[in-house]
Amino acid sequence: MIILGFDVSKKRTGWSVLDDTKVNCNKVVAYGVLECPKEYEKDNNLDESFNALLRWYYDKSLKLISKYDPDVIVLEDLNIQYNIAAKTILQIQAVIKLSGDEVPVKLIHNKTVKSVFKIKNDSNYIDQNELKICKEHKIKKVVKVRMIKAVNEIFDLKLKYNQDDEADSIALAYTQYLREVGAITKNVKKEKRNTKSR
Repeated sequence: MIILGFDVSKKRTGWSVLDDTKVNCNKVVAYGVLECPKEYEKDNNLDESFNALLRWYYDKSLKLISKYDPDVIVLEDLNIQYNIAAKTILQIQAVIKLSGDEVPVKLIHNKTVKSVFKIKNDSNYIDQNELKICKEHKIKKVVKVRMIKAVNEIFDLKLKYNQDDEADSIALAYTQYLREVGAITKNVKKEKRNTKSR
């Protein structure tokens, strides 16, 4: 099974391709980032430049889908307030879904991905090295550093700390793989029960 993951944002959308025929899906076939051209960075979702941005994302995602011929596309299931940024991300996700035509699209919540990769979102559990890395690389959230480290370790990659979008897309795709083979269904249910009992 070939899995194409997208970590969508307006300016930088990370993407990755995993192939489970390659050593139990611990094979990242390709990864990268779609960087929004400067002329499309306006915040107004109603003007022509935004329509051009959606067309740009459609064309770029269609090229990736045509090149890698995925069996499934994975996007992050958003749990955010409905604001301009959320509206933009949802529209870009819709364009990616459209470009996939008949490829099934799966949504995965960020909490599930963090659970699979054992990433703690606990601000009380931050070591000084993580804070130093955040400061040096202008990273706003320690969880980004943790995810990059986890992805590098699991897949034997050398992602840099400015490649958090790529790391997130790889994590999404791998989480979907684990879902497909039934490896995380019990853990996710158990995690939800533990969270409710606190």
